[in-house]
Amino acid sequence: MRINPIVDRLLCAMAAIFLAVMLCVSSADSQDAPPTFIPDSGPISISGSPAQLCVLPEDPALIRGFTVSVSMDGGGSYGYATLEISFDSTIALPAQRAFVLRLTPTGRHFPARNATVVEIPITAEQGKRQTVIKRRIPKWTIFGEYDVALIEDGKQVADYVATLSSTNAQNRLRSVEHMVSDEYFNKIVGTDSAIRQQVNTPQSGWMVQPIIVKQLPNDWRDYRQVDAILLTYPELKSVMESADPTVGDALRDWVLMGGTIVINGCDDSETLSATLDFKASADKVLTDEFADYVTEILTRTKDNLLKHRAFEDRIKLIRDTMDELAVDAPSDDLSVPASDATGSSDGESATEMMSEPMMVQLGKRVLEKLGRTGKQAIDEQAAMSSDGMMAMGSPDMYNTDPWTVLNELDNLRPPVQTDVTREGLPTKNYVSAVAQYNESVAAEIERHDALFDRWMVAPVGGGRVIWTTSTIPMTPSEMEALHWWTPYRASAMLRRGIDPFVGDSRSARWMIPGVAQPPVYTFMGLLGLFVILVGPIAYRQTSKAGRSHLMFAIAPVLAILTTAALLGYSFTADGFGTKTRVRQLTWVDGHSGDAAERVRATYFAGISPSQGLRFDGAAEVMPYHNNRSTAWEEFDDAVDPDAAMARVVVDEDGLRLGRSFLPARSQEQFISSRPRMKVGTLQLTPSIGGSQPPTVTSTMGFELTQLVVRDADGAYWTVDGLDANAQGVKLTALPSDPAANEASKKIGKMYSKYRPIAGFTGNTQSSTTTPSYGYNRRTLDMISTINSRIDTGDSGVTDGVMEDWLTRKMLLTGELPRKSFVALSDVTRDVIAVPDAEVVESIRYVFGTLR
Repeated sequence: MRINPIVDRLLCAMAAIFLAVMLCVSSADSQDAPPTFIPDSGPISISGSPAQLCVLPEDPALIRGFTVSVSMDGGGSYGYATLEISFDSTIALPAQRAFVLRLTPTGRHFPARNATVVEIPITAEQGKRQTVIKRRIPKWTIFGEYDVALIEDGKQVADYVATLSSTNAQNRLRSVEHMVSDEYFNKIVGTDSAIRQQVNTPQSGWMVQPIIVKQLPNDWRDYRQVDAILLTYPELKSVMESADPTVGDALRDWVLMGGTIVINGCDDSETLSATLDFKASADKVLTDEFADYVTEILTRTKDNLLKHRAFEDRIKLIRDTMDELAVDAPSDDLSVPASDATGSSDGESATEMMSEPMMVQLGKRVLEKLGRTGKQAIDEQAAMSSDGMMAMGSPDMYNTDPWTVLNELDNLRPPVQTDVTREGLPTKNYVSAVAQYNESVAAEIERHDALFDRWMVAPVGGGRVIWTTSTIPMTPSEMEALHWWTPYRASAMLRRGIDPFVGDSRSARWMIPGVAQPPVYTFMGLLGLFVILVGPIAYRQTSKAGRSHLMFAIAPVLAILTTAALLGYSFTADGFGTKTRVRQLTWVDGHSGDAAERVRATYFAGISPSQGLRFDGAAEVMPYHNNRSTAWEEFDDAVDPDAAMARVVVDEDGLRLGRSFLPARSQEQFISSRPRMKVGTLQLTPSIGGSQPPTVTSTMGFELTQLVVRDADGAYWTVDGLDANAQGVKLTALPSDPAANEASKKIGKMYSKYRPIAGFTGNTQSSTTTPSYGYNRRTLDMISTINSRIDTGDSGVTDGVMEDWLTRKMLLTGELPRKSFVALSDVTRDVIAVPDAEVVESIRYVFGTLR
């Protein structure tokens, strides 16, 4: 059939229009709808606070071909925050573009002196529409917000600015109280299958946050505010065998650095060791300690259950009596609907304003059922009073207060939310809740008695692995034992051993001796020489020559030369380069050869280094301020927008602190922590027949000196030097006679020789006797304040998990755990933040478990 030419042209035109419309729609979709950015975090952040989010530009009308989305997780806490940045372009980029995302503190940051400008380089790749990067940025302040800007070619991109707001800005005057309370509580996260319903109360001492496995982070620093993680063994196995190996690595790195992981449903230690790639062998001492704490708490729970049962019986009696009277009494005299009287929703009747005759009748009826009189009740109440005084009032007055039989047991009330009538009498809901609580406690006791001593504990690096073959999750009593056993582990600040906010006077224990100090004796010598030249020499010579008037010129010239000599010596004595004093602690796991490492380094620069300080990308870095006299309450929290702030750059290679972090001719101290992979192991091989000393084989790529080893039988062995990757080196026995105590003396000297010098520790107490925080209290030392709150015993834990281990094992007890070692070594250059710095009076301790 032949088509009419007009119709043909019309159809072609319609087709062309349709194709044009489709192309426009497609073009509009590709140019106006950048890829959607979804922050890589679950519905609940492991940091415990919601992620903060902003988009540049804030006004969609100002978009110029691309947007930048910024999500910050952990910004409400301190230490490190996770920043996820997404560059989204409307089209595939025709060329590579380089940007810098700049975060400038604004508003309130406590302390304001720690507010730091953070810069993050972003490279948008050619041919891509979306580039997503993650960076961990240091945050040494509490609260605050940031102005976010985008920089390209050194200039700010117009309109590409936004504000990243904090989620929990609090009153600074309460920050000390909040900090101590936050450090005191155990922050525990776990899956639903690993934890049962837990009650988070101030009395419980812990806060349980449910998570799902896919929420676990892929960087160990994201766990640092978490104190313990509860998982089932199948969940742990799925994490360690995940398609993303960084998730499992982050979990085990965190344990190595001092975290605690609790696993239930694991068959044995060999299975657990293979899964975690750790040497998770149960330690008898730690296991028994934990069992003792559980037993002690369970005994107290049993005693409390008896008292709570008595309380339950009493409120049931009162409630039954109320029901009896409600049947016989006129309803308008006794009760009104509960929704009107108390706001309860159980629909029962509750007394609104019970008449005095009815109250007397109720009181007498309750006392009759108890077999008591009003006079006996008053006498018993007086006997229970702290001062022994007789209770005021007559028996009839007591009868008008029938609920006083509850007040007698007030200290026996179970932790159930109160649900009472206007007169304070128990409702049916409250009676039922108390009964349910008591039944749950009784079931917990019965279950625990059947699983006595079920938990095993293994130290792994700075952390601990707690596990059981049982699939039953931790009970509340066991959770409480976890909180009170080694309570300093509930504080991230104590585990780190540093207050990054204001510091304390203990930083002076690891300064570089002899620098940035006035050379007193040299100055005295130069001044003495000046006096001799001006007096006995110059004056006498000019007097003899009859030219005393020349002293008016000679004296000023000599004074100028002496002053110049003093200034010149003060500069040249310390030099113009950079010096550092390093204390490097390396805690090695004997199974994997991986290690936890803590580096305490003090730097001095004659001239501030132009490149600043560079730290490893996996390290957690914190400045350690030398603070002797300024209290927490005295620091300002208002950021001055006109003041010059320190800058840090976070890129894929690591963290760079600007030169202002190391001003010329001053000492600045930093503490960095990180996991160090494949450090190596030491293996002890006994001789055949035991007639010869054992030999040791090292896979460590560095030399060890003064090596001390304790074998599985408790015997000590030593060797003065062990070369890198040494094979079959014979050891020398240390006398095992306790009276000689040679091993204890040797390791004690190893520690004492390089021990941080003692210094003024400051006073954490106020000049008043008030126990509260606020205007009349000066907190000079937050570490000591937290120790006193947690009651860690002895002198507390002030220098972190690793230093505490060295102090206790090498200095206080003089005894190493079995199958462990300790040695000295040279500091590694990769932990020095200024590459050309001169290392002075430094030490490295290498210690851990044998293979």
